[in-house]
Amino acid sequence: MSTFLGRIPNTLALPLGFVLLPVAVVLLPLAPEIGVPLSLLATRFLGRKFEWARRFNSWIDVKWANLRTRLKTGRKPDHPKLWRWTVGTLFILVAWQGLGLYSPSGLLDSLITT
Repeated sequence: MSTFLGRIPNTLALPLGFVLLPVAVVLLPLAPEIGVPLSLLATRFLGRKFEWARRFNSWIDVKWANLRTRLKTGRKPDHPKLWRWTVGTLFILVAWQGLGLYSPSGLLDSLITT
């Protein structure tokens, strides 16, 4: 698709991007299945001239690659392992209890007395 879009000259692509983008924004809440591809197409056209459109397209490309990786492997590519979350949570609980900031019985006592 990018080779096809690359063949369209800038004199046609930029005005087409400026026309498609507002139409896509209006269609996003009404018909997202049409609005999303139109907005992506419009920002691809506008990315030839504007940095914000190039940044948006690169963000979309990264998110799309992450989604494809997640669908293929079942895991997020940049997601920390479960054991790190578990060890971190246990460390925080032990530290709170050691400092006296968290006490299950104290929590219940404060709920009962109020």
